[in-house]
Parts: sequence; C-alpha cells; structure tokens
Amino acid sequence: YFSARMTVHDALDHPWLREDRSDLDSRIPSGRFDDIRQRTRARYAGYPDPTIGLGRMANWSSLRKNRPQEFNIYSSFWDRREAAPRFILRPRNAHVLEGNNAEFDCRIIAVSPPVVSWHRDNAEIRQSTKHSKKYDRNNYKLEIKRCTQDDKGEYIVRASNSYGEKEYAVFLTVE
Repeated sequence: YFSARMTVHDALDHPWLREDRSDLDSRIPSGRFDDIRQRTRARYAGYPDPTIGLGRMANWSSLRKNRPQEFNIYSSFWDRREAAPRFILRPRNAHVLEGNNAEFDCRIIAVSPPVVSWHRDNAEIRQSTKHSKKYDRNNYKLEIKRCTQDDKGEYIVRASNSYGEKEYAVFLTVE
C-alpha cells in the first residue's frame, strides 16, 4: 500500500512499464485464436453467429435465395413515393376583411426534411413585411398582413425533398 498516490510521471517511470514486452506485439496464431473462440462459444450457449458484411451479402444472391435463415438474410423494400412529403393537415381557404391579416397553416411530414415554399402567380413568395413565413417542427405557416384586393387569389404551398414533391392550393378571398 502506498502512502501517497502516484503522479502521472511516477506511473510512467514504474518498472512494469519499463520492462521489455515485445512478445505482446506478436500476432496470435490462428489455431490458438480459433481454439479460444470455440471455448468461448462452448461456454456461452447463446453466443451469436457472426454476421455477414453487406457487401458480401449482395454478392451471395444464391445464399439469399436458398438459405436465408441460416445467414440471417432479410430483404426489405420500401417505395420511394412513400418517402415524399405528406400533408397531414392541409391549409384551408381564408376569407378576410380588407385590412385584416390572413393565415394559411399546414402540417407536413417527410422521411427527410422537406423544403417548404409558398407561391402565388407562379412566383415564390419571399419573406417581407407583407408576407411572413414561419415554421415550428412540422408546422408551416404563411401570414399575409393588411390584406388588400390585390392579395386575393390562389396560393400554393409546395413541399419537396430528395424523394419527391407535393403541393396544395388554397384561395384567399378579401372583402
């Protein structure tokens, strides 16, 4: 038992770290390694079988066809169209009095984050004092401030990601 703890410098000067241990750098013979692995498997009945790398699995199509259970090969397919953005809550048409604000809000989900844009007359609406675009997680909103007769018409919300694009049209009526 030491009367004081060793410092890092004392530990590095310890004789155990100073002695020659070049035998630990040599490679374990494969026969010895296989013996150790077999003893470990015998000790633990639930020891998992090794999994095959994905690159090898792709080249072993006959194994996938003839012995999928033995090699734990499972096929999983998904449709890219299902990964395109989806409108969970669609925006509703708005009817406002002139001078009031109008809001269109929707909820969009997608596998990969969508890019959401609002359009009017085939042109994207930019963030300004007149048009305010907001989002919170999957909720997207367009606010049109102080509506005039020039603001009435069709607005399109478009959501796109690497898997596809969806859009939805709404109408603003100003009285």
